[in-house]
Amino acid sequence: MKLINNNRLVYTIVAVFTVIQFAIILVFGPTLYYDSDCYIYFAKDCVAHGEPYPVASEIGSYDFIWNVGSINIVALSLFLFHTVTPLYFIYAILKGLSALLLYKITCHQFDGRVGFTALLLYVLYPANYGESTSFLSELPFIFFILSGIWLALNRKKPIAGGILIAIANWIRPMGLVFIAAMAVYYLVARQWKNIAKIVAGFAIMIVIIGSLTWYRTGYFIYQAKTGWMALLQYSVDTSADNDAWYTDAKGFNSVQKDSLWQKRMAAWIVDHPKDYIAQMPIKLAKTYISDNPNFCAFMPDKNNSDYMYNEVSMPTLINSFPHYTWVQWLTAYNLVYYYALMVLFVIGCVSLIRRRRWTDVAMPLGVVFFGTAILLFFGHGEARFHIPFMPFIIMIDACWLQYRLLKRAQNH
Repeated sequence: MKLINNNRLVYTIVAVFTVIQFAIILVFGPTLYYDSDCYIYFAKDCVAHGEPYPVASEIGSYDFIWNVGSINIVALSLFLFHTVTPLYFIYAILKGLSALLLYKITCHQFDGRVGFTALLLYVLYPANYGESTSFLSELPFIFFILSGIWLALNRKKPIAGGILIAIANWIRPMGLVFIAAMAVYYLVARQWKNIAKIVAGFAIMIVIIGSLTWYRTGYFIYQAKTGWMALLQYSVDTSADNDAWYTDAKGFNSVQKDSLWQKRMAAWIVDHPKDYIAQMPIKLAKTYISDNPNFCAFMPDKNNSDYMYNEVSMPTLINSFPHYTWVQWLTAYNLVYYYALMVLFVIGCVSLIRRRRWTDVAMPLGVVFFGTAILLFFGHGEARFHIPFMPFIIMIDACWLQYRLLKRAQNH
């Protein structure tokens, strides 16, 4: 235990993890995913107009409101440094800090052994490498989520925690999942007042962000408005005449389009309830079967490919086996590691529930349960979408592994 509780060892592991992120950026360069490329485009527009995203005069021309915080972070880098290059290294630091926060939260919820095991599982997880070569929203989102939970649990400051979770929601609109999970934890832990406090902190920051945008644009915008568009686009058969459900929105600005798509989606669900429900297993499979997106970072021709993800996609891996490139072998190894994490998560949750350790299981299981439910009912399936749940899955995995080690030691 002395070794495990040695802060020097923990900080050394985190530092090495972060330095490797730096090295990957320097060796493999930026990964220009479509989303992150668009963030840069809109960020440049913000700098040109001298105001944050969304730009008031451009709301009429946007197809939709994208991840507000993600674009503004890129715009801030352009404003301060006239380049996005420093942001890659800032994201690498946030990745390292996320590993440290996971360790600290797990230590608080369980003990030092479990915390150290969670840290090792996290830094040995191959999918955690390469993410900082792009500006996708998951990395800063996870950092602010873990920061908020650390403040709420470790530092006993649920209001401040709620504020940081709202900032995470500004970056990627999934903050309510973590507020709900924390509310379940506080409920089980009989800390009733903290439910109101973390919700209050979240709501206060939402009002501040939305009001500042309303002052500039006339619209109360506090997060991305892509959900209904994406749900409509992926749910309705766009190969038939139903394409008009998504594309026919002339004369509407980006905010009005969101309301229009919401009404159209609701009408489609009422008319096609069986189709809507039948799509859920497909969404679930698309969300959890693959864990491959971050490995695009290592492909030598990644930014010249028409479809960057093709080389590491599941169909390509299946059809190419065993004639793999080294990137595909790394992707395949990660899949084995990822599936092991998922199996351990299920086993760990069952074990904790059987032993009635409700406060241990409530928050991590709540994150995965509420997050998956949101994706099934209001989203579409994509491998990237489970990435914010992985730190919480690893918490349960670490707990179960240490429980088994302890049981074995007791038996001997």
